[in-house]
Amino acid sequence: MRMTGKKALMECLKAEGITNVYGNPGTSEGPIMEEIVNHKELKYLLSLQEGVATGMAEADARVNNKASFLSLHIDSGLVNGFSLMNDAYTTSTPMVVTSATYDVRNLRNRDLVELARPFTKWSTEVTLPDQVPMVMRKAFLEANTHPKGPVFVAFSSNALDGVADMEIFPSTSPVYGGLEKKVIKEINEMINNADKPVLVVGDRVAEDNALVEAVNFAEKVGLPVYIEGSNIPFPTNHDQMIGFHSIRNQNQRAILDESDLILSIGADLFSDWFYEGDVLIQKHTKLIYLDSKPDSQGNRQPSDITGIGNLKEILNQINSSLKESFKLNHDEVKNRIIAVKKIKDENEEIYQENAKKNCRDVGWTEEQIESVSFFDNLKKMISQTKIDVLVEATGDPVEGTKHALIAIEERLDIVMVNVEADVLSGPYLAKEADKAGIVYSMAYGDQPALTTELVEWARASGFNVVAAGKGTKYLPQYHYSTPDTVWDYYGLNREEALSAGMNSRMFNSFLDGTKSALEMAAISNATLLKPPPNGLQFPPAGMDHLSHVLRPQVDGGILESPGTVEVVSSLERDGRPVFKDLRWGVYVVLEAANEYAAKCFTQYGMNTDDTGRYSSMYKPFHLIGMELNTSIFSAAILKKATGCTKEFSGDVIATAKQNLKKGQLLDGEGGFTVWGKLYQAGFAKKINGLPIGLANNVKLKNDVEKDTPVSWSDVDLDINCPVVKIREKIKLS
Repeated sequence: MRMTGKKALMECLKAEGITNVYGNPGTSEGPIMEEIVNHKELKYLLSLQEGVATGMAEADARVNNKASFLSLHIDSGLVNGFSLMNDAYTTSTPMVVTSATYDVRNLRNRDLVELARPFTKWSTEVTLPDQVPMVMRKAFLEANTHPKGPVFVAFSSNALDGVADMEIFPSTSPVYGGLEKKVIKEINEMINNADKPVLVVGDRVAEDNALVEAVNFAEKVGLPVYIEGSNIPFPTNHDQMIGFHSIRNQNQRAILDESDLILSIGADLFSDWFYEGDVLIQKHTKLIYLDSKPDSQGNRQPSDITGIGNLKEILNQINSSLKESFKLNHDEVKNRIIAVKKIKDENEEIYQENAKKNCRDVGWTEEQIESVSFFDNLKKMISQTKIDVLVEATGDPVEGTKHALIAIEERLDIVMVNVEADVLSGPYLAKEADKAGIVYSMAYGDQPALTTELVEWARASGFNVVAAGKGTKYLPQYHYSTPDTVWDYYGLNREEALSAGMNSRMFNSFLDGTKSALEMAAISNATLLKPPPNGLQFPPAGMDHLSHVLRPQVDGGILESPGTVEVVSSLERDGRPVFKDLRWGVYVVLEAANEYAAKCFTQYGMNTDDTGRYSSMYKPFHLIGMELNTSIFSAAILKKATGCTKEFSGDVIATAKQNLKKGQLLDGEGGFTVWGKLYQAGFAKKINGLPIGLANNVKLKNDVEKDTPVSWSDVDLDINCPVVKIREKIKLS
């Protein structure tokens, strides 16, 4: 239905059961006052001061035990209400507080959202008219969800007066703890009446240890299963598991459009960085939303049934009830599972087409593409084709380790592009590969392999290697960057980055120091150069000054001792660019072994420090995947690695970006909770530091303070995990 934002606001209030609107309006609330007179169901209770209006709304909420609605004037009017809003916040009194503000194009705007944030559970601004229904549903859900409290919504004038197509739905009342019998009955009825139901499972299924229950539920009902999130809350090799859900995947969107029932369990449903202007759930489709996270509900879509509680308990309730109430017989469930297999087969064809498109994008001919077989499973690929070299480029440290173990078992040479896996498990994998008589190699073109090559050249030429590493863009505050702030540091806005297909977590890993730490650990393990005792320093240094900066302290440099890895920054600490920076390159700092070598440095025009003893060699750029063929050729034909882990010399430990609380879930490399800090392996063992590669989707057992390393004892890890067992086997060099 097409309507103004101010009318949508009134319709939302009526849908939520609001009858009284408390307020003290000003000129900015003009659109609200103009519209409310057209809605006789709503009574505006005018007060002479904003604090009085706030007190009236707070009393209403306490008496009725549900959110009241309060409209305050911009700026000072809003501030006048803060004292009692704070009272509502401390007493968990549900209120939806609003204030109108200027047109968003007016640069005089005050940031009312930040102004109200200390006194509210949730604070946001509406800048477009079609945001009104979604935000108001969310606002009332937040206010009425435990722990209850006030929320704040700012309405820009263009949002109120603007016109858009909108549908009005009320927020659904959440059910806490285990589900009531009547809710279970409603869920069963929906499942029984559905012709094409779909199950979406998310991270909280894994967090609540409800994996077995989720599998039992899917099997009993015969549901196709999608994963939302990164915690692998459903076995990836299960016959009913289709894959990760994305609203950007048109094939998956089509399946959801055809579905008449979506069961979302523990998932941030339809969460995506990209703008979607169309309807996500069709009118004929019912939504059952079950979760353990109260504030996750109502973010994008209204649900027909909402249940909040422990997912293991909820799924056990549903599974038990199905014995009595589920109407489909065995053959009908079997037919559903056959239909799921058909979807998987169709998806595999789509994945192959996407892979072929990527090949075309990098210049492959159709003849080349047709000569290649595409698989989505490594063991299937090995069983059905003849391959010589596995190129592991998933970027996942755990899965990368598993793939390498399969390759070793099958006697396949390995090119490990996945530096995360190499640092986590490389010392073990390299030794196992050597026992199997196969090559285990770094990837040429990536900075660790290029740096290792320079180190090997320097040593073979008779030079002492003082330092080696790479360049990057670095400032100390970058360690605390998150996927929400990363683009600001790169000088991009989010829309530009995402339209270019840039992954915020991956780029944040480069920015916050984790990727640099991993690459230096890989170089340390391949060359036995030591990590700095207190972690990477990231000194600013251009190509002409490497030998001045990266020399021992006794000679005027920053190194505590020679023979170390280090990363140089392309920025001075005040943010100024370094002259002739090495942001994209690699380097090695050399010490002349004798007077003759030192004279050669000068005679051949090399940059030296003021003593003439130290110089450097560098490559200003690396071409990443474009140079990878060198490693493949070397492994397959020459049977030689282009750099290889030798010992366990450096390790990268998860370090808190913020004060972390017991029960909080770590989100690994490039995330919101931790960054990776480089340590000498012996010290990492001494402090019992948790490798960054194992810090993804694990729950904290203890509080961890900001800037503090996370230890093995701080997290709840599966001791039977193959990668955990591998780490226990790795010995210090």
